[in-house]
Amino acid sequence: MNRFYLLGGLLVIFTLLAVLAGLGQLAAEDDPLAALPFRVAIILCVPLYLAAVAGLSQRTKPNLTVVLSVAVAVRLMLLIAPPMLSSDLYRYIWDGRVQMAGINPYLFVPDDENLRFLRDAVIFPMINRASYAHTIYPPAAQIFFALTHSLTTLRIATAGLDGLVIVLLIRLLRRSAITSAHVLIYAWNPLVFWEFGNNAHVDALAALLLLVAVLAVISQRPIWAGVALGAAMLTKFLPAIVAPALWPRGGWRMALAAGATVAGLYAAYANWDHAGWQVLGFLGQYGQEEKLDTGQGYWLLAVLGLPGWFTPYYLAAAACGLAALGGFIAFVSAPRDALAICRTATWLIIALLLILSPHYAWYYGWLAAFAAIAPSRAAVFLSSAALLLYQQTLPDHVLLPSLIFAPTLLLLWADWRAPLLKGTG
Repeated sequence: MNRFYLLGGLLVIFTLLAVLAGLGQLAAEDDPLAALPFRVAIILCVPLYLAAVAGLSQRTKPNLTVVLSVAVAVRLMLLIAPPMLSSDLYRYIWDGRVQMAGINPYLFVPDDENLRFLRDAVIFPMINRASYAHTIYPPAAQIFFALTHSLTTLRIATAGLDGLVIVLLIRLLRRSAITSAHVLIYAWNPLVFWEFGNNAHVDALAALLLLVAVLAVISQRPIWAGVALGAAMLTKFLPAIVAPALWPRGGWRMALAAGATVAGLYAAYANWDHAGWQVLGFLGQYGQEEKLDTGQGYWLLAVLGLPGWFTPYYLAAAACGLAALGGFIAFVSAPRDALAICRTATWLIIALLLILSPHYAWYYGWLAAFAAIAPSRAAVFLSSAALLLYQQTLPDHVLLPSLIFAPTLLLLWADWRAPLLKGTG
């Protein structure tokens, strides 16, 4: 039997088991042991996925129909099931409803009396940080929330974005003379289909916009690339790191278009009801809540046991290092084709994620989109193993991230010595 039929079938089965266990967990909220089968079933999908990706290097390639069938099957199950891992989508819906009521979403926390008339029994009680956090999501995300301001619409729309990522990846793979089977690296990634298919995280929009920017660059349309990049940055801020990899000939036009997109969208929300600097929302307090100001939130600082006063020096050194790497990529190596762009983008994304070590799994999903074009061991592992961040039963806040980031560093070294896949065919 073709190994991909077996691995794909097992991936569907374990996803179904995870869904059933998750429904049992939701029905037994007060039982701490109820979550164990759910978490185990999810994590078991990761080695199945890694085995499937490893199989891409063999002579037998998976049929694209098989790849897409498995991708559709797991996504349909997760779309039908209720959200199980995150409550962020309820804040998305709330922000959308606030906008549809004609109110700037940056002005009031959800618990504010000015928004009492919007409260309901389904969405409002599920909003996290409702009593103290102004929305942190930037303007492009807010536009998406306004367009999809119900639970059903938001989840279907996010699943649609995820599907468009797969379609665009296939197009980029074929344009790069790479086998379409490599779309498996994104389509079968369990973190991706849980975060985008079940939790409806807005990172799916960022991934799609970044791939649109890649396509625009290789099509020699720098202005459209800049608009897509700027919109991706205002979906989640982290995609800004990809800019050097996208830098085309005449890159200043892309930069101006990206800057105009960012400035224009922020200005629109800042001028709406005179919100001003409130458009930055919960950004500053979020850093304190995640212990980024004391250094405890950064894995490298925590694992080395460095004191909090070292944090500014760490961030300054990291910023200088990323700037040097970005400058080299943009102005010296100058990637031109999709493969080179995605390869350098993965380096930049992995470097940023290792430096910041975000505490939430969905921050890593968009990496899988670039890994599908330019596979690397580190990117494939990091973009799937980040599901471990949901396993909060481990008592040591250093141990759990180390299970993710330490192997990633070793795999980076392996990638440097030899590529994961040849890629063409």
